Amino acid sequence: LMSQKMSSAFSQLIGRIISLFLPGEGAAASGTGHGILRKVAHVLEFTSLAFFLSWLFRMLYEEKWKYFVPPISIGVVIAGIDELLQRLIPGRGPRLRDVGIDTIGLILGVCAMWGLAALVRRRKEKKNDKQRILQGNRKRRDERGTQEFCS
Repeated sequence: LMSQKMSSAFSQLIGRIISLFLPGEGAAASGTGHGILRKVAHVLEFTSLAFFLSWLFRMLYEEKWKYFVPPISIGVVIAGIDELLQRLIPGRGPRLRDVGIDTIGLILGVCAMWGLAALVRRRKEKKNDKQRILQGNRKRRDERGTQEFCS
């Protein structure tokens, strides 16, 4: 956790770095838009957290609700603790709105994991279907060959 002054300076630095690559965007990020930059960073941070937690729970459990509920719950607790710790930093304070913004990131992360899992599952199913078709063709070809050989 950083003080408000340090956090603001860091956001402005990031804004300047962005302006090197995207000239129009960096000015907004380093000036009045640094709050937006910080919120976007929080959403991305919590999206990543939920994505990997969902992935972990997907590997550990078969019940689909466990891919969603525990990662969101754990993430909301972490967001709440993060906000409460800000009371200890001069010039900063907890905001329920920030927990809500973090929760949006959590939901996006879980949805991204579900989407990726569905894509992987579809690709595996297509691959398995192709293998079954090839095996069926081989089996029919072998049966025909056996029938021709025996005739």
